[in-house]
Amino acid sequence: MLVLGALSVGLCGQEKVLSVNFLRAGEVKQLMSAHVEAGVVSAKHWNHTNGAASGKRVGLQDSHGERQAKVSIGWKSANTWGDGSAGADAARGIGDAKLRLGYLDDSHRQAIEITMDGLPYRSYELILYFSSDVDGGHFLPARVNGKLYETSGEKSVYGEGPRWSEANVLRVKGLSGPLVVEVARRDATHQEKRGSVAALQVVEERKTHQKLASEVQATRPVLIGIGGVTLGLCGQ
Repeated sequence: MLVLGALSVGLCGQEKVLSVNFLRAGEVKQLMSAHVEAGVVSAKHWNHTNGAASGKRVGLQDSHGERQAKVSIGWKSANTWGDGSAGADAARGIGDAKLRLGYLDDSHRQAIEITMDGLPYRSYELILYFSSDVDGGHFLPARVNGKLYETSGEKSVYGEGPRWSEANVLRVKGLSGPLVVEVARRDATHQEKRGSVAALQVVEERKTHQKLASEVQATRPVLIGIGGVTLGLCGQ
């Protein structure tokens, strides 16, 4: 805890996040520098795929800039595409527009599949971001580690609704182990129903239950006095 007069500011570390932006082939405006923030859980150090419809990447950076060498992500889709209405904001450096600008495209022949292995968190939340170049309808449900989940509300292109909402974001908490995501295939006769995935985040979930006495002792802040300032360093 940092104490300045009557002001106290906690300096304990924030949760770590692994963030992946699925690029459209050749769309350089989607690329983000390390310090651009984006997402419902605002994070830096976004990882990018290579624009291919299917592929695998080993070794990701987390939101603290630390390399997680054992983490891998694999993805499979019919194509990559994008929402052109996000292009101007993406060019201006707006992180969420860069996410919406490109996505893994769905089809009635190929479901979008995403897998992640080597995740360093005992418990985590998945945040799955959808995007589309078609207004109206809704996004298709996704099966996450064997259970079916779906968004709620009518979807829109970025130009009509640039904010993230329950219509284009799926959040699943309390996950553990490897991650397996499969989005339902598009119905060829209903083009307004889409399953196109723009990005994802895996967010570390900290313990919220009562800790053992030994855990409390291990994470108790160490107070260091510097003049009139008291600095608390939190254990991990």
